[in-house]
Amino acid sequence: MGLANHLASHLAGAVLRAPARWVEGLRAAWALRSLTWFSKPPYLPLPDRTYLRWRSLTAYGDSSAQVPSADLMLFLSWRAAYRRSRKRTNR
Repeated sequence: MGLANHLASHLAGAVLRAPARWVEGLRAAWALRSLTWFSKPPYLPLPDRTYLRWRSLTAYGDSSAQVPSADLMLFLSWRAAYRRSRKRTNR
């Protein structure tokens, strides 16, 4: 399984166990999709593999590191809090 597919399934599994993060998980998955996902197989809105390898390298020091579920949930919590704070400051 490729890194993008692994991350997508890992994210889905982690988010399914935390219903409060379902909407934020979908938002994050959509935001991280490759912008040309529709032009090449498997025709799914998955993240770009090069981007994921770079993020793994910068976060964990290994471009093929497995992202822990706890880190994914922290990321989703941070995204939700950031979005709420942006809404308050933009009023």
